Amino acid sequence: MKYNPITRRHFLQGVGGSLMTLPLLPSLMPRAHAQGLPSPKFLVMIGSGHGGVGNDKDWFPAPIVDSPLSTLLTTRNLFSNQPTTEIPHQYRYGLLRNMLSTDTGHPGGNVDNAAARTSFVLGQFFNPVIDKMNLYRGIDIGTFYSGHHRGVYGGNIQEAVNNPDAAAKMQAWATIDQFLANSPKFYRSDEDISTKVINLRGGISRQEDGSRPPAISDRIDRIYTAIFSKYENNQSPAVVAERARKQLLIDRVHEEYKRLTQGAFGPARKISSEDKLRIEQHADFLTDLQKKYQNIINSCTDVTGPREAISFSVSRTTEGMTNLARVYDLATDLMVAAFQCGASRLGVIQAGNPSLVSDYHGEVAHQLSDPRAKLLSAQSFRWTSEHIIAPLVLKMNQAMATNGKSVLDNGLVLWTHECGVRGTHSHDSVGLVSFGSLDGFFQTGRYLDYRNLENFGILVWNESEARPGIPIQRFWANIVRGMGYLPRDYERFGRPGYGDSTINDYPRGDSKLNKRHIAYPPTIMNSLSDLIPGLAIA
Repeated sequence: MKYNPITRRHFLQGVGGSLMTLPLLPSLMPRAHAQGLPSPKFLVMIGSGHGGVGNDKDWFPAPIVDSPLSTLLTTRNLFSNQPTTEIPHQYRYGLLRNMLSTDTGHPGGNVDNAAARTSFVLGQFFNPVIDKMNLYRGIDIGTFYSGHHRGVYGGNIQEAVNNPDAAAKMQAWATIDQFLANSPKFYRSDEDISTKVINLRGGISRQEDGSRPPAISDRIDRIYTAIFSKYENNQSPAVVAERARKQLLIDRVHEEYKRLTQGAFGPARKISSEDKLRIEQHADFLTDLQKKYQNIINSCTDVTGPREAISFSVSRTTEGMTNLARVYDLATDLMVAAFQCGASRLGVIQAGNPSLVSDYHGEVAHQLSDPRAKLLSAQSFRWTSEHIIAPLVLKMNQAMATNGKSVLDNGLVLWTHECGVRGTHSHDSVGLVSFGSLDGFFQTGRYLDYRNLENFGILVWNESEARPGIPIQRFWANIVRGMGYLPRDYERFGRPGYGDSTINDYPRGDSKLNKRHIAYPPTIMNSLSDLIPGLAIA
């Protein structure tokens, strides 16, 4: 065979002829082809019930939570030309890395070992990806009273409405995962996708008619089978046993990776420094996964585990919580492996409210005036941060996509709460945090506060005042636009935004407030498909 020092095939030959999957290396490809590479997009939506950590400082950075005009923040006008009949709307943003702080005296204990962190809930385990993270304040669910629901996490807000007259005027929408899964623009017909949406535990996904798609499974072995069985050419017991006995291929070739990437001759001379880093990160990621599974992940065909018949249904005990963390770890391993090998690009997770309390709804969510309940709420959300969100995000940050970028950089992980951070059944400033930039569409590493501090146009269910921000339909629209869609692709019923915004036309409390204090005036309602300043890059 003729030696060509710049081909990927020759590089594979250099690692002993193995079929080990490599991240795409642009420096080993013809320039024109590399520039035309598709950019795969990924989305994971995670939902937590209730909301309301009971203390803003448990969720938001301490240096700015009581100082919305802090010098750490830059203030800008949300609109370049807003009518004088409306209260001017400004927003604020700043770098999260400048807002880290310690709080060793927190009632929850010195759980971060005196390390600087974003907050008690968003602990130091997020620091490695702080520049790829966004924390939002002033993204609102609406002006209505809501009970307990699930669709609001990703685009279907109809189920959340407890006002029958208002709900009757609304239309059901598919949540974003289902919109993308059924769009030929997202999944091409020539892709070998096995699972359009990896739906763990069910509950937060909605089809266009408002119905709930079933969860993929509650058991780890069945999750594996549902995603990867189609790629197994031979599932006979003898073949499965042989795979279990294989020496980890990555262990045999890892040193060869290093030799070829760090050497002075052959392919090493042609590989850019960025591609060398990609190879090392890719090898490290495979090593971690394969040691955990004791099998080989060369492609979707070679993901052969885990096959444990363990489920998310565990007891509310210390041991049960430990087991639950392990189940999520295994499930998100499979999710990221599916993203990396091309079996799927969409995931949803209903995280619930992990806690040792048996009646979380009654003892915690509706008792946030009690310091004990307030702490239990914050601890539950921190558990989700530490044992579900952070491990998933870090895995996606290591996993390489086919265009040579990380899965996280090409995607978005979105964690949303059922209600506002202030309390269960509040609607302003829903607890919202995201990771990833959708391949540079979003600016990241930011705290973004979209509340209109001059407007008290929201009266929430307990008649307390709140400052309105941006309806969540605009945030959802920005996610879909980041996936490459135009407003005409997702707008329905002659209204801008993603998801029905009819309910936001229902004012609350006008008899108690100055008539000028309207939560979402026409300028806000007409901009629901527009890019969000400070977040999206025009």
